[in-house]
Amino acid sequence: MRNFEDPFKKVKVIREVRDLISVCINEFWAGIDVDYDQLVLDADQMLSIMTYVITQTDFCDLPCHLKLIEEFSSSEL
Repeated sequence: MRNFEDPFKKVKVIREVRDLISVCINEFWAGIDVDYDQLVLDADQMLSIMTYVITQTDFCDLPCHLKLIEEFSSSEL
């Protein structure tokens, strides 16, 4: 993540990781007889996973970049 200096690119990567988590869960359980309604992640579970992923990436400037985006971007972005 240190290769990305643009805050928007960092947020894009986080969104892509979020999407990949769901794909990985579906691939893991593919072919196994399981109730797919039980595989849905709720907000608390996703928050825990994303917190772990972000802390493992040494994403120390993320709060600053999120504040920058919040303050200087429009709702159209």
